[in-house]
Amino acid sequence: MFIRKNHLLIALILSLVLAACSGGSAPAPSSEQPTTLEATALPRSTGFANPSVPFEGVVQIWAAYYDETGELQIGWTGSGTIITPDGLILTNAHVVLPERYFPVDELIVAMTINQDQEPQPSYYAEVVQADATLDLAVIQITHNYDGSPVNAASLNLPYVSLGNADALNLGDELTILGYPGIGGGTITLTRGEVSGFTGQQPYGARAFIKTNATIAGGNSGGLAVDAEGYLVGVPTQLGYGGDDQYVDCRVLVDTNRDGVVNELDNCVPTGGFINALRPVTLALPLIQAAQGGQVSVQGVQSAGTTPSGTFRDDFSDPNSGWDIYSYESGSAYYQGGELYLEDISGSPYYTSLLHRPYDNVEYSVDIRIMESEADENEVSLSCRYVDENNGYEFRIFADGWVGISMWLDGEFVDLYEPEPAVAPFGSRSVRATVVCDRTYLALFLDGEMVAEVTDNTFARGDLGLAVYVSDGERFVAAFDNFEAMPLGSQESDWEVVYSDDFSNTSSGWNESTDSDFPRYYSSGRYYMEVNPVQSYSLSAQTESFGDVVINVDVNIEQASHIGDIGLICRYIDADNYYVLEVSEDGYYSIWKMINGSYTSLVDWASSNLIPVDSEPFVLNASCTGAQLSLGINGNLLASTTDGDLTSGGVGLFVGTFDSGGLVVSFDNFEVLAP
Repeated sequence: MFIRKNHLLIALILSLVLAACSGGSAPAPSSEQPTTLEATALPRSTGFANPSVPFEGVVQIWAAYYDETGELQIGWTGSGTIITPDGLILTNAHVVLPERYFPVDELIVAMTINQDQEPQPSYYAEVVQADATLDLAVIQITHNYDGSPVNAASLNLPYVSLGNADALNLGDELTILGYPGIGGGTITLTRGEVSGFTGQQPYGARAFIKTNATIAGGNSGGLAVDAEGYLVGVPTQLGYGGDDQYVDCRVLVDTNRDGVVNELDNCVPTGGFINALRPVTLALPLIQAAQGGQVSVQGVQSAGTTPSGTFRDDFSDPNSGWDIYSYESGSAYYQGGELYLEDISGSPYYTSLLHRPYDNVEYSVDIRIMESEADENEVSLSCRYVDENNGYEFRIFADGWVGISMWLDGEFVDLYEPEPAVAPFGSRSVRATVVCDRTYLALFLDGEMVAEVTDNTFARGDLGLAVYVSDGERFVAAFDNFEAMPLGSQESDWEVVYSDDFSNTSSGWNESTDSDFPRYYSSGRYYMEVNPVQSYSLSAQTESFGDVVINVDVNIEQASHIGDIGLICRYIDADNYYVLEVSEDGYYSIWKMINGSYTSLVDWASSNLIPVDSEPFVLNASCTGAQLSLGINGNLLASTTDGDLTSGGVGLFVGTFDSGGLVVSFDNFEVLAP
């Protein structure tokens, strides 16, 4: 069995963030018990030194990920507010959810012990409710900093009671508390007044509370209280009113593609001066659902489904979903009903993504070159963008040349070498259309096909617009009238080439009476048992397939509490195959066995989408071209690329970790292929 990285390693390596900090006890708790949350003000929590400045209830949240060496690193930090003594914390969704470049493998809660000291890491937490559209989330403390589980009922933490944001008026006093510095610093207080309200559909006239208080980007997710110390708002990046003045910038991405993330790469802006708060009223449904034990992440297009219907954007709404940022080497911003992308000499491609993943799609956009000093400067349109190292790009040069290429594991590959196609752009607008339909890739300019190629490397990903300055100091392009039309779900267009409901006990799956690894049919299901610890069992059908989508119903009949259940694709023999799997305790992974040697392709990471109480679920896997994707109940968990195996059998995988005795049954095994 291949052992998951131990999350307790974090205690040894967090010198990156707070070298002087160590695990500590929580501050003096409140004596009150959890209160059912209502839409009106609640009784005050006790135990604060100054009830109108309840800094003891404010925490710093560290979003951490495992790097390629298995060490835990801090990707970014934000702020949050404890809202119940049993460890519910209100914050921003963007503070606790993964980015497109990095996962969030662990959330660490650093408690405010004293107002003049840096916060101390004290707990781990998990997301229980998140709405990315509102940019609000509720997380629950689950473990102490030493990794031991907490008894939520006995935490008895200091907390801040909810106020009535609907009762606020112009000029009312507001106090803002949070941690504006990235990676440390003491808690910071700023004050201001309610300076207005901003409406947003469908949230009404008070979707945002405007304030003249100065709020830096790291305060996202923090606390805004009224004059009496009641929580009335959450500083929220979505509502910031600055003029592209970003103050938080993280070097997270290998932007120069030299294989190393270091000071030579451009930083990724992640925050800005904020002058808006989400009223706590809008968080009440999330809080109430969290108190009821419900888990849900909402407001983001599901990565497991293709968007339905045509998506149109004339860029008149600056909140229509594209990435916006501004820093010295490049920017993306809405202006005058268009989306602008700017690249400065010496920097890489600057991309704005839509964050609506498609498999088969046709999309069009008007392109207007605003400023260019060289014919080689380039506009790039992406489809099936998996990450910055994987995806297709359709290249349009200022001099009218075009090409189609892809990035595969960080390597650039020409699929259609650039050649002249149309007259130089000049100042005219050009309508570009991209088609990604199964293996067919094509580029049209003003309705004329100018480049086409076939390739099956990537099956699914995001759409993106990008610019690149090849020569000169600055290259700026404007985009308008974007329209994307799905060409149908790839899975729904494929045919079922193999299925088994296990009612026929002679359907060909391996049977064994081995006491350690029994495999058998029973009551219309197929059973696999793994009784020893740190062991695994697999069962495969040897009929060979190339590109496949695999689905199977899974039921854990006897739990081992940390065991693994997976799907196998491209099985050649016991030494060569891919496994895409989830675990009983909420983790997922993708790996391969090549010539008997194990290699991790997606390291173990957690997801709230995975049931942890032996609930039945449907496991999904896609092995298409070089792209391997894992899903659960139709929701994407992970996607990666690898080209070692191109075809082979399909199968089932079950394994154990520190405890054995795992029994899993399967039903409705299905394989789809083009």
